[in-house]
Amino acid sequence: MVVGSGPVVRAVLLILLAFSVGCWGIALAKSVEMRRARRQS
Repeated sequence: MVVGSGPVVRAVLLILLAFSVGCWGIALAKSVEMRRARRQS
């Protein structure tokens, strides 16, 4: 799919991948933050 695609398609896929990784990072950070808050209270 990516091999035969043009530069615009590849750019869009890279942007989507970057945002996906960012969202997973935020979710993981929030999860860690919530665990710490539960332990302190």
